[in-house]
Amino acid sequence: MLRCTFLLVIPLFLFTGCGDLEPEMQDTRTVILKMDFDQRSSSRTSSVSPAELSNYKTHLVMAQPSSEHFSSSYLYPKSLAEGLMDPVSRKITLKLKLNTEMKIFAFLFRENYSHSQLFSAKREVGYYGKSQSFTIGSQTDSLRLNIRLTQVSGTDTGGGTDNTTMDPSLEAFYPFNGNANDESGNSYHGQLGDNVDTSKFPTLTTDRFGNANKAFSFDGDDWIALNKYVKPNSISEITVCAWVLSTDSTNKKFIISFDRSESYRLALKDGGNTYVGWDTTDSNGSTTTHNLRTLDSYEDGNWHHICGWFNKSSTVDKKIFIDGVMVASNSNTHSGRNLGTSDRTRHYGFIGWGSEASSFDGNGNVHQNDFMRGKIDDVRIYSRSLSDEEISALYLSEKP
Repeated sequence: MLRCTFLLVIPLFLFTGCGDLEPEMQDTRTVILKMDFDQRSSSRTSSVSPAELSNYKTHLVMAQPSSEHFSSSYLYPKSLAEGLMDPVSRKITLKLKLNTEMKIFAFLFRENYSHSQLFSAKREVGYYGKSQSFTIGSQTDSLRLNIRLTQVSGTDTGGGTDNTTMDPSLEAFYPFNGNANDESGNSYHGQLGDNVDTSKFPTLTTDRFGNANKAFSFDGDDWIALNKYVKPNSISEITVCAWVLSTDSTNKKFIISFDRSESYRLALKDGGNTYVGWDTTDSNGSTTTHNLRTLDSYEDGNWHHICGWFNKSSTVDKKIFIDGVMVASNSNTHSGRNLGTSDRTRHYGFIGWGSEASSFDGNGNVHQNDFMRGKIDDVRIYSRSLSDEEISALYLSEKP
């Protein structure tokens, strides 16, 4: 197994005159990364020779939030920064955020690819790896990171296996990279509307960074049906997050719903004149203490990071986070019970609508007036209750 060492060289002159920088530049620093290779082997897998390494002509380097889970698919997460290593100098220049916990990811390809070629179609990765978590402060001048590159199983490089698996706590991830696919590796893909009537399909739109076709717009009568379900009495803890933008203040607007709220739902405007809602129902079918609301509206035309959180074993067992900050919580909401009623064997999910679907057909019985009006992006479902710090770091790493 090859050990790759990145030496982060940060120009000292960038640390002077910070007050003269534009406001949006004050929390970032331009960093030069140099890739050096240590050919020592740390396992029984033989190290890669310089001749073999020279066969990999394209090196993609990404800075990712430390909360990202790892896979060999370079198309999986949206990066904080990325670029291709110069093959001669073995250097790359990235603009990284200060005081943000992150990791460096590297992907090696045999062919010569441009950045646009890599992201227009998925290419075969030969080796990949990640660094430990790190942060860069205003006084950091150098940092050495070790990345252990793993050979991807099935490539034509001969020998070696891919022993790195994605953390299963990220059950589903919908970054909406031109489609509604789940990019967590679990293949809980989304279907646009009923897969027949295009008027019921949400439309691709710009995301919070201005990138075209990287988010979905919902106009009040369309949805995404998820090929993912919740079984009764099955959820002991969960975190659900999404980036949402809306200016509509009249409708109930479901962001993500698993059988309305018979398991759980996260809504931008939820019931009457209330605001962000995180509704959960446990195995006892309780309907008296399962609702949690914010005190403020977030239908202001700006992107907001909205998370619903549950942990049956915690005294404070329900929380809502807006833009990385906890704004509402409940204690002992479900008396230590798991979420998921026994109304149906399977409760299927929708993005942008409320369903009562017991099968994945894009329809089921539905709430006619609970459509989303606005934009949704980067929907994440974790099978654990992220810490407050993790949710804050996720927001800070992804905010525009």
